[in-house]
Amino acid sequence: MKFSLNFSFGHHEVFTKISDGVVVMRKVVVSLICGAFVGWFLCWVAIRRNQEYRPIEEAKICYINLEASWGSLDPQLREYLKVRLYSAAANYVNEGWLEGWEIDFGPVDDAVLSPVYAVKNASPTEEVYEAAMQRHPRSAIRNQQL
Repeated sequence: MKFSLNFSFGHHEVFTKISDGVVVMRKVVVSLICGAFVGWFLCWVAIRRNQEYRPIEEAKICYINLEASWGSLDPQLREYLKVRLYSAAANYVNEGWLEGWEIDFGPVDDAVLSPVYAVKNASPTEEVYEAAMQRHPRSAIRNQQL
């Protein structure tokens, strides 16, 4: 003969359903928090990685604009592009990257550029121009032809 006592008043089933709901809700909240943190971290890494200075891209933009629009550029913009090209060429860009480019657009006219600072280390534009021409002798042939 089996004898069992069952003191189930129905409350146990209610508490089980409530505790299951709390567990599910905790899992959802923890998953959302983890997902938000991972998403934030990946965005931070992507933005941080793209903030590096890319001198070859800057030199390319300056060079293309000088080549394509030499006569129609505002004089101050033209001188700014020249000094940025020379600065990138003198400090960061190797000769191989400039293969086929003629980067000598002449010295920078400081009178035209005067209120604008275009070189980060405050070097005189004459020195930046000379440094670029010395570092890239094969690419520094245009000014002789002008």
